[in-house]
Amino acid sequence: MKAKGIVPNVGTYNGLMNALASERDIVTGYALLEEMTRAGLAPTVPTFNALLRCCSSPFDVKRAFALYEMMQRRFKLKPTLRTRESLLLATAEGGRLDVALRLLQDVLDDGHLPHSAVYLGLFNAAIRHADPPAALVVLRELELTGASVANNVYWRALSLFTTHLHAEGTAFALDKVAARTDELVAAAQTTGGCRSRLDRGILAAVLDTAVASGELELARAGSELWLEAGYEPREAELALINSAAQANDVSTALRLMCEADENGCGEVLSVDELMPVVDAIGASPETAEAACDVLEAAIADGSAPTISAFNVILQACARIGETERMAATFKEAVAQGVVPTAETFDALLLGYATFGQMHEVGFYDKLMADSGFSRSPASYAALLLAAVRSETLETVEAMLTDAAAAKVAVPVVALETVFKKAIRVEAPEVAKLVVHHLGTAGLTMPTSGRAFAARYGAEHLLRDS
Repeated sequence: MKAKGIVPNVGTYNGLMNALASERDIVTGYALLEEMTRAGLAPTVPTFNALLRCCSSPFDVKRAFALYEMMQRRFKLKPTLRTRESLLLATAEGGRLDVALRLLQDVLDDGHLPHSAVYLGLFNAAIRHADPPAALVVLRELELTGASVANNVYWRALSLFTTHLHAEGTAFALDKVAARTDELVAAAQTTGGCRSRLDRGILAAVLDTAVASGELELARAGSELWLEAGYEPREAELALINSAAQANDVSTALRLMCEADENGCGEVLSVDELMPVVDAIGASPETAEAACDVLEAAIADGSAPTISAFNVILQACARIGETERMAATFKEAVAQGVVPTAETFDALLLGYATFGQMHEVGFYDKLMADSGFSRSPASYAALLLAAVRSETLETVEAMLTDAAAAKVAVPVVALETVFKKAIRVEAPEVAKLVVHHLGTAGLTMPTSGRAFAARYGAEHLLRDS
């Protein structure tokens, strides 16, 4: 261009900078700015608007603010709404969404309404930088503008919120997605088409978020949609129960467990699936007492709690040494005609073994066998703990042999406890049996167990591990 004698003007440079904006090339943009000023050309507001759009990385945030200051102080230019929009988008692209949202609020406070594309740019930046709180703020502000929002925006938002277990955002996006889905279903029915309800994976993520955050209302909303979609009720029931427990609302959690029979899944809920309930009940003797009171009240009101409700209380009591309450709970279950499960006996054995009540351990071990249940890994762990506590190594050896014959993999933590005890009391045969059991299960002794053996000069016992 220059070779042909054509002198570039401000419009020429602005056109070049607009082209650079699509490439996010701020370095070349700065070079062009210097070139045009050396040529005696005064930049205009569109010049700086284009330069601000070139900023897109964390390193460019300071440059964007420097340009914003430069246009006002050095070139005496007044920023327009578009200039301010370009600055806040550059700030958001650079990962400073907190600053970008403050700039957005300043624009709104000045009585200006940014273009809907600006909100979508901020939203996309929040997605890229995994910032759920910022995404929620942007969506709420966008809603206030009255602008039409594409369906995929709320879907993407729901994915972001559930991925990061952001309960408030999940509730907001779920409401929007559900409403849009209802519209699509209605339209499909009108035209004779057929569309499914919300995706199972998305709803499962919503329920997980509700449980993790202890948001019962979110769990209710997600469960309702889950059941409407025709999915099996089990997951919905679990979400409701565990979200209440996560919020330390033991009363509601147990009440929901008592109601679970209405959907036919109460009796198949396992203790492992209900760990938030166990954690909430086992927080203290007071919470365990409160849980028992709730269960008694439910029974008095005519409810028929399943074994799941009794099992979570037994497990919680076992953890905190409430063995008397544990015995009373088991007695109540039997009185109500509730059939115990393997988990019932696992909890009883663990509670009595942990707190050294060996007679009760033997009693419930026999009752478990008489009830037709085989020893589980948890049962063996409790029995081994009891034998170690009573220092009856013959029983330990018999238990390990029995577990091996039954092909039951005893938990590593229990085996490590036995191994340490065997070394401490100089019982190498028992230690070797532990190592053999680990090897048969394809496991190795934990680092702490190896260090213990080394401290006692018993590393040779690990040669088979």
